[in-house]
Amino acid sequence: MPPLRITTCQAENTHVMTAALAAALQEKLDIPVEYIIHLNWHDRYQAITTGDIDLAWICSWPFVYWQTWTTRPVRPLVAPVMRGARYKSQPRYFSDIIVRQDTPYTIFSNLKGTHFAYNYLESQSGHHVVCTHLRQQGADSSFFSQTSATGSHSESIRAVQTGRADAAAIDSTLYDWYRYHHPEQTASLRTIAQLGPSPMPPIIAHHSLDLFLAQDIIDLLSQLHTDPYWAATFTEAIISHFTPVQEANYRPIRTAFEQIAKMNLAQ
Repeated sequence: MPPLRITTCQAENTHVMTAALAAALQEKLDIPVEYIIHLNWHDRYQAITTGDIDLAWICSWPFVYWQTWTTRPVRPLVAPVMRGARYKSQPRYFSDIIVRQDTPYTIFSNLKGTHFAYNYLESQSGHHVVCTHLRQQGADSSFFSQTSATGSHSESIRAVQTGRADAAAIDSTLYDWYRYHHPEQTASLRTIAQLGPSPMPPIIAHHSLDLFLAQDIIDLLSQLHTDPYWAATFTEAIISHFTPVQEANYRPIRTAFEQIAKMNLAQ
């Protein structure tokens, strides 16, 4: 049989875990599995929609977009539950608003008139959540004097570190990972607000994947954290376990997007 192809379209904190999932699926399901990471993000997303990639860990927003405004090419299988009290043992995450330690900003409203960085317009945690918060406060993108797209959460962190931006919204799972594995990268930074929560980015399957195989994958990934062999990988990724998710888990994202309409941070 052709190999089961799996990828991640998430930040670097998901790479080791996704490679481990590929190995675990191959071992426990006794099928060939290929971990796809050499393609750029755009090509990976394209391969997911065409079925050239069978499984993928993706941002919540593209999943909601596909299921709402396209031909619904995928279905959700599981999502990670992160370690840490703020996640409350639920598949959810936040947008951490970060600034440099040496700045006077202490709350989100202090950021009026500043230079704000976001990763890209299609990001739930880096962009949409910020727009939702601004709308709830009766503001729009003119709240900031300048905004810039950095291309990734990691680059947004570096933009704030180096003073190229005053603040940024960072996926909390990546920021936790940086603080755990690379504390030197966050020592000059602090968090002044936590926006969200949002439904956790899911691992999805292309709709062409056999339903029985999809269920086997859900069962396997939901129990993988109990296998001592993979315990260190879960610890490294700061993940407690994976849990099954449904489309209904992601309805709050669609509702929030409809409320912000065409608002975006591009200037």
